[in-house]
Amino acid sequence: MPHPEKKPHVLIIDDDAPIAEVLEVLLRTEGVATTVCTNGREALDALLQKPREFSGIILDWRMPVMDGGQFLQEIEKAKLKIPVLISSASDNINTSLYSCVVGKIPKPFDIDSLLKTVRARFPKKVVVSQQVFLHTS
Repeated sequence: MPHPEKKPHVLIIDDDAPIAEVLEVLLRTEGVATTVCTNGREALDALLQKPREFSGIILDWRMPVMDGGQFLQEIEKAKLKIPVLISSASDNINTSLYSCVVGKIPKPFDIDSLLKTVRARFPKKVVVSQQVFLHTS
């Protein structure tokens, strides 16, 4: 009997609750499981507990407790091979310092660009469909 393919799972790390919620809703609408953490320390703990759980990471750069740069240093120290998309309004981030960084999502983000970047940069098992329906009140 064939093994069922594991549902993609993205770790969202952002201290801005509305942004994390939008990312979570978008990805879940597309069939991607999500876990949200509000800082790098919390995310690192989750990642170290289950290092094979996550297909990719969307990482805010500026956060309390442990920022994006510190988080990336820690996952590289732990030799975790997981693709990371940086989510930031800043253009002054040198992503070439980190081998796990596969791209950047500028804030504020455009939904189409965000999904296009996720499709292009995360493993093929994290491919989202072409349609997203958002309901605004």
